Amino acid sequence: MPPMDVQYSMKLASIRSGLTPHLIRAWERRYHVLTPARTPTDRRAYTDADIEKLSLLRCATEAGHTIGRIAHLSTSELRELTSANTSDRSQSSFTGSGVERAADSDREPKLGDSAPSVLTCMQMVREMNREGFEHALNRANLALGIHRMIDEVLVPTIESLGSEWSEGRIRPAQEHLATAVLRTHLGRLLGSESAGKPAPRLVVTTPAGQFHELGALLVAVTAATMGWSVVYLGPNLPAAEIAAAVVQTEAGALALSIVYPPDDPRLHAELLEVAAHLEGNVSILVGGASAPQYVDTLSKVDAILVADIRSLRTVLQQLRH
Repeated sequence: MPPMDVQYSMKLASIRSGLTPHLIRAWERRYHVLTPARTPTDRRAYTDADIEKLSLLRCATEAGHTIGRIAHLSTSELRELTSANTSDRSQSSFTGSGVERAADSDREPKLGDSAPSVLTCMQMVREMNREGFEHALNRANLALGIHRMIDEVLVPTIESLGSEWSEGRIRPAQEHLATAVLRTHLGRLLGSESAGKPAPRLVVTTPAGQFHELGALLVAVTAATMGWSVVYLGPNLPAAEIAAAVVQTEAGALALSIVYPPDDPRLHAELLEVAAHLEGNVSILVGGASAPQYVDTLSKVDAILVADIRSLRTVLQQLRH
């Protein structure tokens, strides 16, 4: 028997798709975009496929298409319709094969031209040039602003580091140097952002056994730029301590980063324990490269699976309303 699709409440469907519950209901009623399943108590229940279609409809309408003209399209047709915009975003967020020309590496970052910053960062890592790496990050930050810096430089640089390290194209010492520089840079960015009063509070950490903290730091910085009061706890924290920090700080949300390993049998129990200690009004956000591997457990604790930084911004914005 094939496994049943994970089902999500209206609240989670709204957060994950970036659409308000009111708009989802209106589109269902007027344009029949979806016919979601119903729970025994007659509440709507959405699948991943439903949420993908809602997300694609949102992207298409934001690009200028009217809902009346596209409501009848299938998910595959909506993917094709939005592929041009997605391609543009991907090209601005990822480096190529890792083979760069020296002339590209020497270029300085300019407004609207962030790719050379990523190339420069990776070149500085290979050369073990800490000062050069720091200089490239600082110049990119000045040229692009913090949000574009995160999307177009920090995220693709961190992803390039991960892939090149796993493929043996950079040495452990080079990866350690890069991590140290990025940790310092992100910490400085986090310290420079101060939330206004009053501000919603977000606790950010990684569960026990998760030692990679750059993703968590990216989440912390992103949330701080959006006006959240961030309590950053660092990596590798046991469930009881995570829950205690959320309770003590009266945080409305908890963000967990899960990067590696993707198959830690202890992590399921850790996630369940965290949720057991928290009140139902605390939202749990989970992201990272390995987060989808724990989707069954995340569903049990009603956690929000966040795909990337852009999705995180949508979720944080929704939670503030």
